[in-house]
Amino acid sequence: YESVIELCKFIISRFWYQDFSENKFPIPAFFIDMNILFQEFVVNLIKSELIKKGFSVSSQEKNPNILEKILQYDIDEKSLDVPPIKPDIIIQKNNKKLVIDTKYKEDEPTSGDFYQATAYSLVHDCDTLLLLPKKTRDLSDGFIIQQHDSPNKNKIHVKTVDFKDSEDFVSN
Repeated sequence: YESVIELCKFIISRFWYQDFSENKFPIPAFFIDMNILFQEFVVNLIKSELIKKGFSVSSQEKNPNILEKILQYDIDEKSLDVPPIKPDIIIQKNNKKLVIDTKYKEDEPTSGDFYQATAYSLVHDCDTLLLLPKKTRDLSDGFIIQQHDSPNKNKIHVKTVDFKDSEDFVSN
């Protein structure tokens, strides 16, 4: 059991996360949803830098939907609610807007991530940035949303960011 005990000691000593709430109690890192932690980190970083520059920054607010329920489609117990559209971050200034969707993952965004970003762009009529932490490689790419009935050419941008210098991240 000696090797198991040593491994447990390593895990406990190495992977504790000091919660930055008022209670300040340590939580084992493997109990933390890293998607939420990454999102909150990015929200706080962006708010701290951009609000003082006159930007409006909101996060996880319910937005207008692009789906409308068909009433009396099927009268039974299997009815679904329209899923809410809640982008991670919306940045606005001078009638310009950008949606940021944070993704804490090892690899590239999935097709579901792109469809989610497309929905955000359609609802807000703006570009959407899929933001991932740099883990294995840099990503920097862009895609135009093909809207046949719209003159706008909204885009989905995909970026990875290395947070070693947080001010460079926000200014870029």
